[in-house]
Amino acid sequence: MRQPTLAEWKRDISDAAAKNDPWRHYTLTDYILLFFAFSFVGWLWELVLRVVQEHKLVNGGVLYGPWLPIYGFVCLTALVIVRKMTERPLFVFFWCCLFCAIIEYGTAWYLDWRLGLRWWDYSNIPLNVNGYICLPATALFGLGCMVVIYFLAPFFTDLFHRFPKTAQWIAAAVLLLLILLDFFYEQRHPNIRTEIVKSIPKSMVSVLRQ
Repeated sequence: MRQPTLAEWKRDISDAAAKNDPWRHYTLTDYILLFFAFSFVGWLWELVLRVVQEHKLVNGGVLYGPWLPIYGFVCLTALVIVRKMTERPLFVFFWCCLFCAIIEYGTAWYLDWRLGLRWWDYSNIPLNVNGYICLPATALFGLGCMVVIYFLAPFFTDLFHRFPKTAQWIAAAVLLLLILLDFFYEQRHPNIRTEIVKSIPKSMVSVLRQ
């Protein structure tokens, strides 16, 4: 089977971009709902991944709700900044990878600094930086962001627009309130679980066992 050339690959992506209209104007409500949609998709992805790898249901997030905000932030960052470059897919991929690396590194560093714990560790994977990020994962996330820009964001937005604007605003407001409550609760009661955390200081082992 003949492999497509780079020019054909770029043309196919450009055609898909034109069909899905990633240049469309997104409203504030769209961005809020997309943030939660991608946060939930990320949470679901991590849940399924752990079921396949570890054969058990584990909430892989720092928060308690069914969302992983890091996925939402990465996707929205790519969508806001890169989507108007859709005619240059290689350029889009590069910038998506850069955004993913910065946000993932910053999140991992913050969790390590705040709690001395790691929710993920790439130390055993080649081309990693302090175990916080690695090139293979960054490239995978970059491809994921391209799928978001070219396909998922237009698809989800079309789905949202099937509902009245009032219903969209109410949904956005309720979701924001819930995640804020989740965030403030987590600040007082860190969601630390031995089955998800990758490195646990000895000083905290007795606390986690209580």
